Amino acid sequence: MRIIILISFLLALLSSFVNAATLTHAELSPSAKANEQDYVADIFVYADKAEVADKVATYLQDQGLNAMPINDPQMLGYEYLKNVQLVILMSLGGPKFPDNILLGLKNYVYKGGSIIGIHEVLFLQPLFSEIFGGSAGVVGYQQLKPEITITIRDRGYTYIMQDIPDSFALDKEHSLGTVYKPQVHRLFDETYTTTSGVQRKYCAGWTYDYGKGKAFYFSPGDKDETKCNPTVLKIISNTAGWMLQLKNESVAGKSFYPSVPNPKTPVENIPLSLAPSTTNNEYIKGKMDGSRIAKGDQNWALAGFFGPLGVLAAYTYPQEPPITYITNQTPEYVFGFTESYRSECKSKNGGYAVGGWLVTWLVLIVIAVASK
Repeated sequence: MRIIILISFLLALLSSFVNAATLTHAELSPSAKANEQDYVADIFVYADKAEVADKVATYLQDQGLNAMPINDPQMLGYEYLKNVQLVILMSLGGPKFPDNILLGLKNYVYKGGSIIGIHEVLFLQPLFSEIFGGSAGVVGYQQLKPEITITIRDRGYTYIMQDIPDSFALDKEHSLGTVYKPQVHRLFDETYTTTSGVQRKYCAGWTYDYGKGKAFYFSPGDKDETKCNPTVLKIISNTAGWMLQLKNESVAGKSFYPSVPNPKTPVENIPLSLAPSTTNNEYIKGKMDGSRIAKGDQNWALAGFFGPLGVLAAYTYPQEPPITYITNQTPEYVFGFTESYRSECKSKNGGYAVGGWLVTWLVLIVIAVASK
């Protein structure tokens, strides 16, 4: 009788672990039986304002691209994206995306999907920093006047740069300060003049390989008229066409890759207030808060039932920080918080898994003794 009870207990543990660790198909999708036939397109153009999504999608359609405007975050769920090649995020309207949609987009790109993010994507949705390979924060309050100039940094991506001028000005816009990984390919810069007369420069656009997918980030400004500026639309259209062609073999007469390797990204133009540094106050504060907030997930104790494999998974699986703690924070703070939060959670989760492994052995020993 005791053996039966113990076996039942172990089976219950195993069932709980499977339920806790598995993200089901229904959780990824906005509807388990979504009628995706009504939403078939190569490109989804998302904006929280329907008129912006409509204008961008119409422009892409005029360029011969199969684009569809959407303004419901749930349409970015698994059921809708599985046949979509590219997602364009024009505007987000604040941190309102459900976590399952954010994680679904992350998996979509990592497994081979393409994504384009415009302006506020990087600081309204910090999880996208991992997808796009960088982060951003508002620094435009220092501007002498609300105007930025976009310049081409690398014309090696000839498909993206078709019919794009070497530089163009965007009126009534404020600059973003950007931090990015060395692996990004910088394509555009933006400059503005501060109230003290100093000219500042930041990276305004880059491409980044995330897993098997490709991401493009561009920060022309947050106003609707700027996002629908003819030159901005042309950059988006060129990049969309480039990304779709990358999924096939190169088309004769078109060059989709730089003719020469992109040089290492210089960091001389990144302000010290934004560059990752272990001595930066915001970075240090973020690390301290991330370490303090990180509690890990006690469900990883159930992974110990699977022995060393479960322990290894607990120590290596990255646990993302809660979005509420890093929304509207500076890039330095986000970098520090995310770094320490992940590290601390891995350590705690590994400890939980080891404890679960020891308990499993203890139960097995008790069963063995009881069966004699």
